[in-house]
Amino acid sequence: MKQLSTHNAAKEQMPEKPATRATQALSACPPLPDALREALQGTEIDWQRIVEAIADPICVVTTSYELVYANAAYIALLGPAYTPPRRHVCYSASGASEPCPNCPLPDVVRTRRPGYIQQELSVGTQAGNGSQRIFQRWIYPVLAADGAVELVVEMLKDVTEQELMRVEAAQATAIREADRLKAELLGTVSHELRSPLAAIKGYAATLVRHEHRLGREERHEFLLAIDEASNRLEVIINRLLEMSELETGTLVPRMEPLQVEPLVREAITSAQARRNNSAGSATGTGDTTRFALTVALQGQEELPLIQADPRLLRDALDIVLENAMNYSPAGGPIRITVRPDKSMLVISVQDNGIGIPPDHLGRIFDRFHRVDSSLTRTVDGLGLGLAICKRIMELHGGAVWAESEPEVGSTFYLALPWLPA
Repeated sequence: MKQLSTHNAAKEQMPEKPATRATQALSACPPLPDALREALQGTEIDWQRIVEAIADPICVVTTSYELVYANAAYIALLGPAYTPPRRHVCYSASGASEPCPNCPLPDVVRTRRPGYIQQELSVGTQAGNGSQRIFQRWIYPVLAADGAVELVVEMLKDVTEQELMRVEAAQATAIREADRLKAELLGTVSHELRSPLAAIKGYAATLVRHEHRLGREERHEFLLAIDEASNRLEVIINRLLEMSELETGTLVPRMEPLQVEPLVREAITSAQARRNNSAGSATGTGDTTRFALTVALQGQEELPLIQADPRLLRDALDIVLENAMNYSPAGGPIRITVRPDKSMLVISVQDNGIGIPPDHLGRIFDRFHRVDSSLTRTVDGLGLGLAICKRIMELHGGAVWAESEPEVGSTFYLALPWLPA
């Protein structure tokens, strides 16, 4: 709608209303008994008095969008120029043959069902000082005996104050949530940084003070522990930086046609090497985790190509593989399957670990969310990995989700659209 004009003196200057359809119908009928005619006219007057008493603007429109009735509040909002009969404001204000964008009037006439829309309208005064007001438009069809729409009743309700209060409440909620996330971030980061820093400081201090008393193998063990703690610090800092870049949009994917299977095999090899090095440095033995990769072609000669950023997709794979290893305390097999499914290429990672409780399954992709258990308390992490994985999938037009059963295991799915052949 274009700018609307409010006239405060509309009620005093309101011209006499034209005859309504009921009055016209009475004049066209054969003569009625005086008592019946007076009763019908009295009923119409009572109806008009009731509608005039309503503070919300109300109008009646034909199916060709001609205004045939408007109460005092409607004319006070739009001005005496909108006294019936005339075209509805959606048309006459713009002079167009079509109504304003998203106008519910045509749909109400077509479907014979009530319509609703909330719009921001520019409402002015006689002095020309305009203001933006938010209105709800409620549209109701009036059906004839044969079921066709005969008239349309429209009611406007000014909800500007309610919307301002809602926006202010939403902003206050967002500020509180931001403060909570900041406090949670500081608490989580400080906790996660303290452990590797303490290890580095402790081992380094021991080497400085007692270097000559320590044997060669013991010094080497201390240096390995410092190196491992440094790697943990690097992972924490990189995850924080990556999450920040993904949230702010500064990390732009560099898309290219890509075969998924070689990238999955690289991720598996890297994950197994990291786990063996970590376990070997602590216990002298390798991890018992075994990876099993299955490629399901489903009648195709090879997997279809996808459009992806190799580095980002590799990050997402590293996260789900690391997650599977961390929460499989017995070190059992981890099964990876790559298969086409309709227009998507789906990578699934299944473990036989501790699983995820149902009340946590819907929140595991939230930032800083971690399932609290005796095992998770011993696993390092910020709770950002799966949130990063979700954001990477979104940037690729894909999706990530999980299925899990406590004490049985979990399966994580990464789905990416493939390129047309």
